[in-house]
Amino acid sequence: MEQFVGFAPQLPLQKANHIRVAILLPGAFDDPIKCTLEHVDLLPNSDYEAVSYCWGDATVTKPILVNDRIYPVTVNLFTALKYLRKEDIARRLWVDSICINQTDLDERNREIRKMRDIYSYANQLLIWLGDYTPMTKEDVSLVFDFVRAMFIYKQDDAKAKWVDYMGLEAMWHWQGKLERFLESRSWLWRAWILQEVAARPMPEIIEPDVTPRVICGVYELPWCYFSILHLFWQSDTDVKFRLRLHAPGNTLSRINGVARLHQYILQHDRPLADQIACYLGLTAGTFNATDGRDSIYALTGLFQSEQIPTQLLPDYRKPMSQILIDYATYLLKDPELIDITQYNSGTCVGLPSWVPDWRYKAAKSWRIVPGSRRHGGHCRVYEELRCLEVDFVTFTHVSKVPWQVPHYQHQGPVSVWLDKVLEVIAHSVDV
Repeated sequence: MEQFVGFAPQLPLQKANHIRVAILLPGAFDDPIKCTLEHVDLLPNSDYEAVSYCWGDATVTKPILVNDRIYPVTVNLFTALKYLRKEDIARRLWVDSICINQTDLDERNREIRKMRDIYSYANQLLIWLGDYTPMTKEDVSLVFDFVRAMFIYKQDDAKAKWVDYMGLEAMWHWQGKLERFLESRSWLWRAWILQEVAARPMPEIIEPDVTPRVICGVYELPWCYFSILHLFWQSDTDVKFRLRLHAPGNTLSRINGVARLHQYILQHDRPLADQIACYLGLTAGTFNATDGRDSIYALTGLFQSEQIPTQLLPDYRKPMSQILIDYATYLLKDPELIDITQYNSGTCVGLPSWVPDWRYKAAKSWRIVPGSRRHGGHCRVYEELRCLEVDFVTFTHVSKVPWQVPHYQHQGPVSVWLDKVLEVIAHSVDV
């Protein structure tokens, strides 16, 4: 946050439940951007819109005026404010880099703990995908029209008529345009968006009136139009027309997966360790953050517990290695979570070999299985020695084992059976 040194237009918050709201003053598109800050109580249905966006390069900034003081913001936010500003009336926005004093680590730590409420209590969530670059304004307009049509014609009967009307070549063409558009939107890979989207109260995920708004330049659509794109070709229509179009935007599916997991956890009583392991496993190696520590801290607003241990709360004084060690130590106190160690990449200097590095993917994501518990083994973390002791691990499922069970007598040597078990493990598939 070096670019914020010397700039602190934010007055200290006087109450624990206070947040700042940026009042974006009206003006023409090319006028200087001016904001004032107002302290308000953080309450349900508060009068502000929360902005979800990608910072971009934090070392390249443009100036705006905040409380009549020059204040640097990233180029992407600068562009967003130009498009979001109205010409005749002020707009009340919550924007993290403006509404949180970035030079005050204590405040940053405190405000991050409020993020879930900040986004869920806002009267609307605005998802800023950037301007048209690297596409043209005309292409973005047509892509948004294509997405709108996919939503309108999502039912099989209507879909069949629409595909027949458009023709196969046109469908392939616009599906390709849509994929290129999604690939060019860095917002989709930003770690912070997960709680910003999942925390929103969306009783009907495909209800345009309650879903967040997706904005690119001057074009705008409800988030639900994008969130169900992966479902469009999952029907007989695809087979009938032999399009074989794969669902665009794999990251969209991962975002939806986090949102569905969040809704599941809201409705079921799951141990905190289970929640944490599942969120980290589902997002590992997929989402990025300007500060590596946010690959962990961006998820804390999703944890459904008021008893989150102190060592797991956001603390930007800690190095990344210590954060990973703290999370691993907490999770491995539950022997059911022993397989989180599969996330160790072996590339993080200073990490014990048993500590997962959730900045990288694993072969198999951790997931919550409704109504069941896994069978792990006994493990213990010696924190002072930074050692993991594992006495026994139970394998619950082995399939496709290329081995026939030998007809040894049950009283045969233990070493024979041990050698054969090790052989099974070494040659097993999908263990």
